[in-house]
Parts: sequence; structure tokens; C-alpha cells
Amino acid sequence: MALMGGFARIGNNEITFLVNDAVKSSDIDPQEAQNVLVNYGQYWVYKQLFQIQRLIVLWQLYVRKSLVFLG
Repeated sequence: MALMGGFARIGNNEITFLVNDAVKSSDIDPQEAQNVLVNYGQYWVYKQLFQIQRLIVLWQLYVRKSLVFLG
């Protein structure tokens, strides 16, 4: 079973789920699930690379600004 969003409560040897949506494993196409996972992985990598590029640009601007004050 795949659960989308929500909360879980554990107590008295019970687990209670309150979820936005649920899908039985028999209704999940393995190839489609693999494609979604790969696409999300690529999205995450690109997002991280963008964040790194942004930090590099900010650092370069900071260094240039510091050099202006030193010069």
C-alpha cells in the first residue's frame, strides 16, 4: 500500500493512519513507479545543483563587494 500525505499515531499496540490518499500495491504499475522515482531523483539532483550554483554566485558577489572595500 502507498500512502500519500497525512499522519500516523502509534499507541496501545495499534497504528492509526489518517491520510489524504492511499493506493493498493496491486493497483501500482511497477514500471510507472520506477519512472516516477527516476524523474524525481533527477529533479532533486537538478534542484541541488541550482542551489549550489546560487550559493557560488552569492559568494562571488560577496567577495567582489569585499574587494571593492579593500581596494
